Amino acid sequence: PSSNRVGLPLVHEDDAGRAFHLALKKNAHGAFNVAAGNLPFKELGATLGKPVVGLPYPVMRFVSDTGYLLGAMPVSSHWAVLMRHPFELNCEKAKRDLGWTPRRTPGEAFREMVAAWKTR
Repeated sequence: PSSNRVGLPLVHEDDAGRAFHLALKKNAHGAFNVAAGNLPFKELGATLGKPVVGLPYPVMRFVSDTGYLLGAMPVSSHWAVLMRHPFELNCEKAKRDLGWTPRRTPGEAFREMVAAWKTR
């Protein structure tokens, strides 16, 4: 089973674009992390209208790939890989050097992404 209890770090595309614009405008160098924070899996499931259950990783990959191939899921197992281990992004450099802060929450970013999936 996954040991990830923090969820997935997400950023809205407008916030990511604004960070890129600020980096260009300030002639910034190096890499910058940009994320609004982590979206807990319970909120992710609630947004999708699906229950959140813990599954062994091989089962999660099989279920997600099968669901994707059958058109029942909008994404394949690449999301299962992302969900497997916890990670949080430190965005202090973007805040300090670019003056960047996210305007949208991880939940808002995910809800908009799900809405876009439904229009395909």
